Amino acid sequence: MGLGSLLNIGKQSVLVNQAALQTIGHNIANAGVDGYSRQEVIPQNNPALETNYGFLGTGVRVDTVRQLSDRFLNTQITKFKSELGALRSQSEGAVLAEAFLNEAGTEAGINASINKFFLSAEDLATAPEGVAERNGLINSAEILIEKFNSLSVAIEDIMITADNDILRAITEVNQLVTKMGELNTRITVSETNGNTANDLRDERQRTLENLSELTDTSFIEEKDGALLVFVGRSVPFVSKGVSNKLVGVNNPDNVVGNSPPVALKLVKFEDKAGNQTDLTTRITGGEIGGLIKFRDTTLRELLDNVNNIAATLVNEVNIIHRSGFGLDGSTDLDFFQPLKISVSASSSNSKDATTSNKNVQAILSDSRIIDPTTLTMADYKIDFTSATTFTLTDVDTNQKLDTTKVSINGAPLGTDSSITEFAMSGSTVTAEFEGLRVAVQKFGGNPEKGDSFDISIRKGAAKALALNQLIATDTNKVAAADAPNIPGDNGNALALANLRGKTVASRDSASIGGFMNVIISNFGTLSADLASRYELSEQVTDSLKATREEVAGVSIDEEMANILLFQQNFNASSHLMSIVSELMKSILDIL
Repeated sequence: MGLGSLLNIGKQSVLVNQAALQTIGHNIANAGVDGYSRQEVIPQNNPALETNYGFLGTGVRVDTVRQLSDRFLNTQITKFKSELGALRSQSEGAVLAEAFLNEAGTEAGINASINKFFLSAEDLATAPEGVAERNGLINSAEILIEKFNSLSVAIEDIMITADNDILRAITEVNQLVTKMGELNTRITVSETNGNTANDLRDERQRTLENLSELTDTSFIEEKDGALLVFVGRSVPFVSKGVSNKLVGVNNPDNVVGNSPPVALKLVKFEDKAGNQTDLTTRITGGEIGGLIKFRDTTLRELLDNVNNIAATLVNEVNIIHRSGFGLDGSTDLDFFQPLKISVSASSSNSKDATTSNKNVQAILSDSRIIDPTTLTMADYKIDFTSATTFTLTDVDTNQKLDTTKVSINGAPLGTDSSITEFAMSGSTVTAEFEGLRVAVQKFGGNPEKGDSFDISIRKGAAKALALNQLIATDTNKVAAADAPNIPGDNGNALALANLRGKTVASRDSASIGGFMNVIISNFGTLSADLASRYELSEQVTDSLKATREEVAGVSIDEEMANILLFQQNFNASSHLMSIVSELMKSILDIL
């Protein structure tokens, strides 16, 4: 060894300290970048040189630039950001919907309008021949109709807004997924020499966290450093440098609005070959998962409850009104436009391969309400279990109807409650149950297992609520009397007024107004719960991020102390090189 080796030791020391100072400067520059993980140079002594008198050190080199990243904390933050995104979207939507419901509970809202309608019926009972009282009942009914119509439209508008937000979030997801694939490629290429691409990994972690706020994700780090990212708990979203995408597809079985009707979106996974997989029910986290739940569960249940009240009001008022008599002797007239049965075939029902006609269809002209007094206001579903058998399910209770409740093709009710599967003989079957008659016929061929029909009389009832035009244009037809041609008879008007306190709201054991109060109260509780859970999730996420900052974040004070340390080391190494240079010059002068 000689002075050349000593000069090389000094040079390498200068380079190590220079790398350390550059890394410190990089840390300080990125101190304000969210999710940046502090880096540090890890020096490693060079292999010693064996001599006759022992081993002599040969200096230092940079072993690696280590990233102080905590993978466990990163995983937990990613997980909670997914929950945070879901709760935030639900909480914000609930606040918007609650504003409309709170209005419904005011003196100008639905509840007050329901009370005014029944008070108008009481006024009519005091003066059954009075023109003003009859007009008062009509006017209060028209106000009530407007309240139901507008609340129904408002809820549907919020559903459409949530649907548009889902589409926006899908666009953002696809941009992030593309970026994630690109980062995977850059990282695997950069790390082929065994080093760690620290800054690229930080950028990928930030991208992953942003992605998790939009949809639920899980991931596995592969041996080459690439992340295999899944969405919807099982579908590979990003693999190596290949990124797939989400798409929004119209759902013909989920349509709202009238002008024009809007088919709400299914969220589907689409791979590079164009193959699609429906993930709508499998995405539960992130903004998209929260919006799907808010749109398809929270708002759907709210709208269904409002429709239930409207349908119950229509049915109960009409039953009473049809039994009474107007001043002109008219009777058997509905006060409101009567309810209509909705029988809709699933869009996935089987079709004839040649004609593309559906194998079974509902005969709407022969499907109707046959006994309003026995209606339960429940929704039902027909499910074909084979080409010749089907079941009828009460959707509200998820219970199959049996032979004691169902009459097939006009046959009498059975006595065996264990029989819940019915036969379809011939080309047409009619099922009568709980006040309804539903007719289904073969069309393009035999039905197949899995074919189904949804049956409802409350669907769209709030938006369709309207006065019978015969009543609206002639107040003499308001049936205040129990019998014809009896001046001053107020029996039917009293029955209408007494309906206010009658327990009629389907199976919810409440009056019509009381049921509305329950809806408003329950939704307020839900909104408060979502806000509380969102706040808690935000606190947990912030706590995890603070812990990560303590572990991997940049401390300016610590970096300044390190600057002084490596500056002194740099100066000492430079001074060593200067001394060696002078010694070499002295040797040259002697020679």
